[in-house]
Order: sequence, then C-alpha cells, then structure tokens
Amino acid sequence: MTPLAPRDPTDPEHVTAQKRRYPLWPALAALRNAELLRARWTLLLATGALAIGAFLKLTSELHEGELDELDRALLERVVAARIPSLNGPAVDLTALGSATVLTGVCVLASGLFALGGQWRAFWQLVIAAVGGGLCSSAAKQLMERARPSLAFRLVEVESFSYPSGHSLASASVYLTLAILTSRRLPNRPARVWTLTFALALMSAVGASRAYLGVHYPSDILAGLLLGSGYSLLVSAVFSYLHARQDLSDETRVRKGSDR
Repeated sequence: MTPLAPRDPTDPEHVTAQKRRYPLWPALAALRNAELLRARWTLLLATGALAIGAFLKLTSELHEGELDELDRALLERVVAARIPSLNGPAVDLTALGSATVLTGVCVLASGLFALGGQWRAFWQLVIAAVGGGLCSSAAKQLMERARPSLAFRLVEVESFSYPSGHSLASASVYLTLAILTSRRLPNRPARVWTLTFALALMSAVGASRAYLGVHYPSDILAGLLLGSGYSLLVSAVFSYLHARQDLSDETRVRKGSDR
C-alpha cells in the first residue's frame, strides 16, 4: 500500500479543513496574544504608578521636615568616606547624567529608530526624555530646596536641589532605552541583563551626586523614583497602543484568511 504524501500546511484547502476541524484555535491564539500584551502594559502601568506614589510620599515627608536630619547625617558619612583617587572618576560618572551626554544619547538613538522606520520607539524616547526634563524643572521650582553646604561640594552647581536632575534624567532616558531594547532581544536572560544594566547605571549616576556633595540622599532617591515612574508610565501608554495595533492587524489578517 502506497503511503499518502504529507499535505502542504499552506494549501488553502488544508487550511480551511483545519479551521473547520478546530474552529476555536484562531480565537484562542488571539486571546493568548491579547492577554500577554495586556499583562505587559498593565505591569508597566502598575510599576510606574507605584514609583510615582513613592515619590509623592517622599516629597510629603520632606515638606514636613522629617528627612532633614537624616539627610544631613547620611551626606556627612558619604563625604567623610571619600577617597581622593576616586574624585575624578566620580566627576566622569556623574557626566553620564548630564544634559549634554543624555542629549547626545537621545539624538543618536532616536536617529537610529527613525532610520529603521521605528517611529513608535522614536516618539517614546523623545517624550520620555523631554518630559523627564520638564518634570525635573517643575519639581525643583515647586520645592525650592537649597543645595548642601559649599563645604560638602566638589563641583559647582546653581539650581535647586530637590529632586536630583541627573538622577531623574538618567532614569527617564536609560530605563526607556532599556525597555525599548529588551523588546527586541531574543531571550529572557538578555532582557534581564539589559534592564539590570540600565538600573545599575542610573543608580551609579545618582550615587555620584551624593559623593560629589551636590545632593542629599533624598534628592537622589526622589529623582530616581520620579524618572523611573515617568518612564514606565510612558512605556505603558506606548505598550497599550502597540497592543491595540497588533490585535487590530491580527484581526484584519484573520478575517482576510477566512474569506
């Protein structure tokens, strides 16, 4: 008896027969994709809201004067533990959170996104970077917290202290770039390492601000919380839009194949 030749899975008759045999399969696949996409933006939204909530709580305690003594005590310990040979590297490290460096990073990354036609990623980065800067300026003007004493500082600064602009900008830019990059990586370990590197980098920038004596610890924590929260909320919005677009495209393709 001659064995039957295997059917071509792309054969229209075969596809139609499979759909009749398993009528719920396309719907289940679409539901699974929808659930995964919904879980992604929900997680981003919840984490971002949590970070913003923590920032508001910290700001409230600072406004009531509950952190002044602790801030000064912690900063004095940091200054007392300085190692002269690390002063130069600390200045170099803090530059990674400066407006000049971050602007260059954003121009380069957004240019690559534009050249690749990835306009959603382009606008996500631009909104995160520009919005982060606006959040920093607005918060500084509202709080008007003075910088630590000149005796603590290794570099000169002129703006208000709360929150740390370097920490906030680093969080909003580097975390957004990590989120955008991780979506394009093939496996989970690579994505975890990318996000871990971004968190370590922005934390290191924040720590350098305390080492240089230009910010109190609460300034740095507030900057990281507000910058991270804003980045996550922006990413949640774009992830939601991405999910809606993917589901719309999938529905359109499925309807076309059913004809």
